[in-house]
Amino acid sequence: METKFTKGPWQQSHRAQPSGIHVTQVYDDKGKTICDLSWHAVNEVEGITTTDREANAHLIKMAPDMYAELESIAISMECYHGVDTNAIYKLLAKARGESND
Repeated sequence: METKFTKGPWQQSHRAQPSGIHVTQVYDDKGKTICDLSWHAVNEVEGITTTDREANAHLIKMAPDMYAELESIAISMECYHGVDTNAIYKLLAKARGESND
């Protein structure tokens, strides 16, 4: 099935701005930006900035891999185990922006 989103793998990088705002960029293997997340530090422990934005960037970065793996699992469960995978296919359709259910 052909997807409408940028193919993986995706990468991420973090940088602090002089204004105190941090930016996390998620980008493809050609350097094309998928998204930028701007955020303020939530907590700083021993010079390490923590926030939910960093975790979100990791999740976004892994989206293409998770999509492909979920699609593969659905096919395997359906073909080899006879399991109803409609819920997985609905979720994948939502990820492609084809469903609001």
